[in-house]
Amino acid sequence: MDCDTRLCHQTGMEAVPGCNHLYRRGAVYWFRRRVPKDVAQALGETQWRISLGTKDFDEAKRLARLRSVSTDQQVAAVRARNAGKVSPPLSKPEAERLAQGWLADVLEWDEAFRIGHPGGAHSATLWLEEQAADYRRALATLDISAVVPESAETLAKAGLWYPVGDPSRNQLALALLKARVRLVELMERRLGGEVVEVAATVMAIHAPPQPGGMNVAELIAAFKAERVARHGEESTERKYSHIFSALEEVLRPETSIRAVTRADIREVRNLLQRVPKFATRRYPGLTLAEAADRADEDGGERIAPTTVNTYLQNLAAVFNWAVGEDLLDRNPAQGMALSASPNVKRRGFTTEELQRLFNALAPMALGDQPWRFWIPALALYSGARAGELAALRRADLVMIDGVQCMRFTEFDETGRRVEGRKLKTAASERTVPLHPAVEAGMMNYVASLPDDAVLAFPSLPPGPDGKASHYLSKWFGEFRQDVGVGDPATPFHSFRHGFRDACRDAAIPSEVADMLGGWTTQGVATRYGDKSRVSLLRRELVKVSYAPFALPHIATAWRDN
Repeated sequence: MDCDTRLCHQTGMEAVPGCNHLYRRGAVYWFRRRVPKDVAQALGETQWRISLGTKDFDEAKRLARLRSVSTDQQVAAVRARNAGKVSPPLSKPEAERLAQGWLADVLEWDEAFRIGHPGGAHSATLWLEEQAADYRRALATLDISAVVPESAETLAKAGLWYPVGDPSRNQLALALLKARVRLVELMERRLGGEVVEVAATVMAIHAPPQPGGMNVAELIAAFKAERVARHGEESTERKYSHIFSALEEVLRPETSIRAVTRADIREVRNLLQRVPKFATRRYPGLTLAEAADRADEDGGERIAPTTVNTYLQNLAAVFNWAVGEDLLDRNPAQGMALSASPNVKRRGFTTEELQRLFNALAPMALGDQPWRFWIPALALYSGARAGELAALRRADLVMIDGVQCMRFTEFDETGRRVEGRKLKTAASERTVPLHPAVEAGMMNYVASLPDDAVLAFPSLPPGPDGKASHYLSKWFGEFRQDVGVGDPATPFHSFRHGFRDACRDAAIPSEVADMLGGWTTQGVATRYGDKSRVSLLRRELVKVSYAPFALPHIATAWRDN
């Protein structure tokens, strides 16, 4: 019997089929979810078990989805804290909303406690006598240290993190201090015999969305929390910030997402088409619409149609998430991409183009920027992406069962995530042998690096986004133009296309080619153990050839150097 089954048996809970984290005990529905191991200690619990307080199935599903979002936010906050990532600044209204939510929770807990412990009024009176004066004094002197635990807990539940002393953390602490004093006043009235319900204003702020569904602001917050937890804050900000801004500007934050029409999405699309390049950098402090108006006056260049379409795909992903969470029945943003002329179809390099490229690259292997030779050479014989090779660390060159390999992974040799390392897909996580055409020369090059070198290509500078692949792609685009390989169908990615073609020409089984290039699904890769997989990959990889083209004698050059 596994842990989940044992827990259900012990608590009398029954899982509801087809509904994540939804359980039933008797006639009442519960939310139950295991806390991820990496945040369990920080959250002080291994699982969430929360009564949803309803016997209605549809209402229970809605409440369970909201609890899922809330717990996702808590996990994201702990991980952000562990990574030292500060959340966006907290406004005063947002701080007050969080504080009112905390007050509502405590009042509801107090009411439940009084029902279950009718004799507990005396101890509550003693508590009030001790605490009332202290909290009022703290508010008078703005001593926010009195609510440090409440601040940390409230931020975690909201999926936020700020370091001690941050203005946002202090703003929330002040709002919580006021809520603490208000709590004392309300509990004094309860103990005096007055009927004190949770205030309507408090409930309105704290309550989950009503049957009309989430509004735009809530959708953005919920989607963002889940995506940050999965992909990180930097990636989410880069890919979705314009989308979130456009949604709020065009549709307004308070609009119910159920009221959003395709006509509304067309307006969002129209705004995105008008957004100037580098809008936030060129027009700081302006909304997207204001930046677009300013660009009209300045004659500023707009973002490319392909970029607009990327934004529209991501916009559709936001609403797809809402459909998947049963918050919407349909996706109003589906199929809104701009119609455009077909993009140039990418292809592999021809023999003549490879000759031109590597005749010019070969001398660079012995220069002060040897990555200019080695990264294209590795791409040619591995099909690896530019970003994968640019981020390669010295420790990623490993020997497995006598075979020299490259590891493409987000983790170091101890199993810890490498900061800033992000692979494109789960299938990109792989270990592949070095082809004989580059093995000796590459390892001689690595041996020549300084002892303290961490990266395999330390002379490759980072781009403005902090990633070396940005500079690599820009340089390669200019370089190939200079040597007469200017066809738009041949960017750096053409090495990957060419490698796939070479695997096909060598009759390498498609699932092995998939593993070499990181196209495979996890299911295929796990059929092989590490050693048997490496041996298999090596046996097939040596068949890859671009004859009559061959690399210059890099191995001899490095061995003799």
